Amino acid sequence: MYLCDNHTHTKFSFDGSDAPEALCEAAIRNGVKEISITDHYDIDGITEGIYTPYRAEEAKAAILAAREKYADRLQVNYGIELGQANHMPAESAAFIKEHGFDYVLGSIHNLRGVPDFCYMKYEDMSDRLIELLIERSLDEILEIARLDYITTLAHITYPHRYATLAKRDVDLMRFTDRFRAIFRAMIERGISLEINTSTLRTAGITMPTYPVFRLYRECGGELVSFGSDSHKSEYIGYRIDEAQKVLADMGFPYQTVIREGKPYPLPLK
Repeated sequence: MYLCDNHTHTKFSFDGSDAPEALCEAAIRNGVKEISITDHYDIDGITEGIYTPYRAEEAKAAILAAREKYADRLQVNYGIELGQANHMPAESAAFIKEHGFDYVLGSIHNLRGVPDFCYMKYEDMSDRLIELLIERSLDEILEIARLDYITTLAHITYPHRYATLAKRDVDLMRFTDRFRAIFRAMIERGISLEINTSTLRTAGITMPTYPVFRLYRECGGELVSFGSDSHKSEYIGYRIDEAQKVLADMGFPYQTVIREGKPYPLPLK
């Protein structure tokens, strides 16, 4: 099995801790053959001064040095997790063009003018309010799926993670029409869908959940990417082998990695 972890964070993320070399060493220990280092760049939060600035040149130098150092044992891709690109699309495009990333994860952590979903108190919300937040987040994910510089959509059910942690039961199949619209846009543009295994540690689900991936496959989706969303090196590759087996059983023909902006199919089994 060829293990790829395409969503990882280093100390260059505002909420990360370890240097790129530490991630590479952990990947090798954990049997991972390829990683993409995708530090956070939440463009609205950084522009507004909420998050610390992203040290782009320092991060690039460290990642490329790690790529060279471990080239005989590990494939290392230089990526970014671009949060809320749809809020500032022109500025996001300029940022991506300036830094020449191999791989661009598109994600939503907050709606326009609203704090990160992780700060909300789902215990106190009505069922309808939780549904509305998920609906609006999917509408914004669709906006991201229409941007030219996105290669993969990350954790598209991010608010569902926190609703689940708050013991709120939300049926994601209520949003089938929205998922179908996202998947059509993705397939048209050749964007891959990430299965994020980070929430298996806390909530027992993936992002999105396996039923959403079945729907994606029914819609003709083939491009899938795997990510641990690790913010500590110890979690590199976390339960990705398990997710690979499940998606292979669903009929997905391969996994997709992005190298130098181009998709490469690799075996799932």
